[in-house]
Amino acid sequence: MKTKDTIQKDIREQMFREMQDKNLFNQVKEYAFEYADESLERNVYPTKEALEALSVFEETLPEKSNDPFAILEQLHSYGSPATISQIGGRYFGLVNGGIIPAALAAKWLSDFWDQNTPLYVSSRLWWSNGCWSYSSCPNKRWLVL
Repeated sequence: MKTKDTIQKDIREQMFREMQDKNLFNQVKEYAFEYADESLERNVYPTKEALEALSVFEETLPEKSNDPFAILEQLHSYGSPATISQIGGRYFGLVNGGIIPAALAAKWLSDFWDQNTPLYVSSRLWWSNGCWSYSSCPNKRWLVL
């Protein structure tokens, strides 16, 4: 039987492998591009069948980790069709949607940075001249490294 330390080491080693080989990220990139391409043609609002198919996510918490590729496939296969398509310029719901591709790419990059920005000690991004938010900064600088 594996100990808690052994399990944590296995998870850490798997995480490092996945970060190095990039296969997981390449799969997500394919899913993202497929979603973007299909969003230009699909209904803005999900179909009744797509919403009902979300029941696939109603499951008990697994006792061990699952295959990350299978998880992503499930998210894409069932989650993507059940979203409200806010990209592509056809969504007129709230004051959101129609993201500019450069903004989406910047968001993707910042997701990889994975910064915890409330404290200067945990991230030098977003923190400028002692200001805790953009709106309270006299110099209105956006990023400071």
